[in-house]
Amino acid sequence: MTAFEAISLDKHYGEFHALKDINLSVEPGEFIVLVGPSGCGKSTLMRTIAGLEKVTSGDLKIDGRSVTGLLPKERDVAMVFQSYALYPHMTVAENIGFGMKIAKRPKAEIQEKVLAAAKVLKIEDYLNRKPKALSGGQRQRVAIGRAIVRDPKIFLFDEPLSNLDAALRVEMRVELARLHKQLDATMIYVTHDQVEAMTLADRIVVMNGGVIEQIGAPLDLFNRPRNKFVAGFLGQPPAIFVRLDGHEVKGSRLQVQFSGTSVDLPAPENQTGTPVEIGLRPDFFELDPENPDLSPQVEVVEQLGDTTLLYTRLPDGQQATVQLPGQVTAKSGDRIPLRIKCKSPLIFDEAGRNLFA
Repeated sequence: MTAFEAISLDKHYGEFHALKDINLSVEPGEFIVLVGPSGCGKSTLMRTIAGLEKVTSGDLKIDGRSVTGLLPKERDVAMVFQSYALYPHMTVAENIGFGMKIAKRPKAEIQEKVLAAAKVLKIEDYLNRKPKALSGGQRQRVAIGRAIVRDPKIFLFDEPLSNLDAALRVEMRVELARLHKQLDATMIYVTHDQVEAMTLADRIVVMNGGVIEQIGAPLDLFNRPRNKFVAGFLGQPPAIFVRLDGHEVKGSRLQVQFSGTSVDLPAPENQTGTPVEIGLRPDFFELDPENPDLSPQVEVVEQLGDTTLLYTRLPDGQQATVQLPGQVTAKSGDRIPLRIKCKSPLIFDEAGRNLFA
């Protein structure tokens, strides 16, 4: 039995169509991450699952039971928001156990579950503190603890790490991954941060304009994006898209020409569209002074220590971001000799479909 299912889900705000025919099935124990640009519908979908928004049409099921018409408290889900929403006058223990207290659970049970959640989250030493005495990461742990004690069927996370600084985000990301394994819980997580999506998810749901563009394991989506949108959204720095000057099929090989060079690729199986663009990820390039494919002009250099990012302009004027290992000596105005190495070809037709997906 699936843990969660959305069936032909639609959501309108007046004339604005926020969710369009959403179909999503989540297995028990899965960590599903919803990603997409601002306004794509990911938070709206999360809020409909929680019961904070009514659906216009379609059905929502949890453990095979329709919950579409149920109140939030009747759905057996727990939601962790971007804001911690802690009660400042209560201690950590009181904040974690507040929902159980409202539900009139026995004090002994509340104490037991609060302590168990605190141990899982490594905040047992802070149970008597008030939220103002905690760091941002500790406050987020308290908010998660409040969800854990409810022992819900599904955990919902709505951008829970966005208020944390960079170092804390990394720390909490690791803690969430550990927590998921420890609890073996079903989790649905919304983020705009693709690093969180790639590192946390069992499967990623990429959304755009209220529709689901693609669902799959992180590396499957990265290596075989269905279309230009998915290819450009996943990856940091993002892929760039270059118009082709021409193409030629030679048996089982596809040769594409662009910006004064050509790349030889295996021909896509059952090709129906016409190649019009190539997607180039920053790591598709390597230095090759002896036999370069391209010698773009460097405009900006970013030295990151273990890698170097070069923002360049191709001979025909199109821009390309290049990521090279190590510390590359280059400055603005230099021409740098590059060979193209396409590990996972990204060739798109006129409709933006990846011919290799």
